[in-house]
Amino acid sequence: MSKRLLYLDSYRGFAALTIILAHAFSHVMFWDYELIPLDEVHLWLIILLAPIVLFATCAPVFVLISSTALAYNLRLAVDAYKNQNPENSQNSQDSQNNSAFLIRKTTLWTKFRSSIIGYLLLFLASILHISLFHYGMNWNGSIQRTLVTGSLEMGQFMWTDFEILFQTDAVGLIALNGLVCTGILMLLWRKNGYKRSKRNFLILGALVILWFISSPVLHSWFDPVFFEALNAGQYLKVLLLKFIIGPPQSSFPNFAYGFLGLVFGIGFAEKKSRTFFRRLGYGCSAVFMGGAGIFISINGLNLDPTAFGSFLPLEIQLIDLGYILLIQMIFMEILEFRAPHKMEGAKKEEKEGENKKKLNRTQILKRFGDITMTIYIFESLLCVLNLKWYMPLWNIIPSFPGDAYAQVFTFVGIEFILWLIIAKLWEKKDYKFSIEWWIMRLRRRILNRESSKLI
Repeated sequence: MSKRLLYLDSYRGFAALTIILAHAFSHVMFWDYELIPLDEVHLWLIILLAPIVLFATCAPVFVLISSTALAYNLRLAVDAYKNQNPENSQNSQDSQNNSAFLIRKTTLWTKFRSSIIGYLLLFLASILHISLFHYGMNWNGSIQRTLVTGSLEMGQFMWTDFEILFQTDAVGLIALNGLVCTGILMLLWRKNGYKRSKRNFLILGALVILWFISSPVLHSWFDPVFFEALNAGQYLKVLLLKFIIGPPQSSFPNFAYGFLGLVFGIGFAEKKSRTFFRRLGYGCSAVFMGGAGIFISINGLNLDPTAFGSFLPLEIQLIDLGYILLIQMIFMEILEFRAPHKMEGAKKEEKEGENKKKLNRTQILKRFGDITMTIYIFESLLCVLNLKWYMPLWNIIPSFPGDAYAQVFTFVGIEFILWLIIAKLWEKKDYKFSIEWWIMRLRRRILNRESSKLI
């Protein structure tokens, strides 16, 4: 079994690529400029951008990826610990009775502690993002802006709007989900519970359903309370609610992505069959997209960008998870099920050579995947900086038919090429000073040991 799931890096990179494209389109069509008003957008462009716009609502894809990696690595660590410490096996009743958890003062606990610290450090990255670099977002009835990106957007110095600090961004969501999922694994695996896979999968599946069913109810109850408390200056109440239903990246239903990711991660660590993953991935995708279809046929589909600062409708949440799972299965089919590291009988050198070829074919996505958090945090800042010199150029270019579309697509192409160059050059320096680099460095300093990849 490979020590790392190949598809996760590429899928994470694919998600980072959609961030680059979605933010680039959004800055010139919605947030900073309205080069093409929504009521004038041609049908062909709507069809072309619909997948990108939908995926722009899918920040929880990183929760799915992170939780899969978390469960996979920790489950392998449990096996390694048990193999090295046979006295702690199921036959050792004294060890079970004297321990609240399987995790004790061993290298296994260090693995869990490393994950916890990594997610806590992600909270710091989230605060950095929403206080300095987030783009201006329509939130709580006004455009909320940040110190650095907001000052550039407005063309003058401004302090961060205080209310924006109570937003939950994708980075904060990943961090909170990681802590919750780590705790769930510790509870499920206590007293050798890691061996009860069927029970664990049923519990995690029930949590997925519970989180989706309860989300609309909780938001109908607590969203008004959240914003009323925010407007009244009751910041302790707002802070507590932030970790329950805080928009725009709410724990409900987004933790469901994390619980499902745990199932995938445990399944890979336990070497489940391709049939298991295909039934899980394609089956859940069909169920969620089918449910979304029913909702949409009744209520319609709203992709208005002004709604992105609040809780997204349940039908969009359902369709998001459905096609996220479908795209994940495509990556899984290519990089896991057909990968030589899963083939029996092949020589080690042949497996490594073929795996290297497959990774080379997805090298662009892997580079983006290595600095996903950095891209997420700084993409809007790069967009705003480039718009400062890009838009004035079009004032000296004579108007021509379709010039607005040319402006939009040229800018998107520039953003993609710039990040492509940045990632390729940065790779040669091992992404030194990226967000990922800083978190791993700080985690290593805290633990006084080498640190593996962030998620």
